[in-house]
Amino acid sequence: MPLRKIESLNVYDQNSANSVNKLLIENNINLAVNIQTEYFF
Repeated sequence: MPLRKIESLNVYDQNSANSVNKLLIENNINLAVNIQTEYFF
């Protein structure tokens, strides 16, 4: 599943938006790594 930018999120503080995006991307990467570790190694 590709990373998708959340368009429907209405955030007024740009710094908050950047922090949320960073957390979501990190979570997605961690999830992908965990799945690979569990099923391919």
